Amino acid sequence: MFRIRQINDDLLTVNKQAITQVQEILKSHFSALPPEDIASLPAHLRNPFKQQFRSLLLVAERQPGKVAGFGLLMHDPELKFCFLDFLIAALGLDTAKGDPTGTWSLGGADFEWNGRRIGSLRLPTLVVQEGGYRTRVLGVNARRFFQGLYSETFP
Repeated sequence: MFRIRQINDDLLTVNKQAITQVQEILKSHFSALPPEDIASLPAHLRNPFKQQFRSLLLVAERQPGKVAGFGLLMHDPELKFCFLDFLIAALGLDTAKGDPTGTWSLGGADFEWNGRRIGSLRLPTLVVQEGGYRTRVLGVNARRFFQGLYSETFP
């Protein structure tokens, strides 16, 4: 399990630590992202008027203080416009039907559909595989997800 929480600024120590972890994820997985863009994240959260966008940072934590993933959305409410630069998606293969750790019932077609939806965004995407303990269908479901992802990304 994990919890998702919104970070509005870097004023609290716990938020500052989470932002630092997000910046480390950005540095390690998106090497083409300019370092000054990564460094400006706290300023985007702190002062939306100066930055011209309201930035929403959502972090997923497996335990308090340990960021496992995040979402950053830049929003201009006046223009009714959102900007999402990249995506980190958790591929939870433990949601497959019959997985011993869950109560979900997703099949190969569901994983492919999810891949298509993510691929249709045409964003730089990092997929992190987590879970999945029914080994008989693990590879099939992963393959179907990536087939869907690539069919939309590279039509």
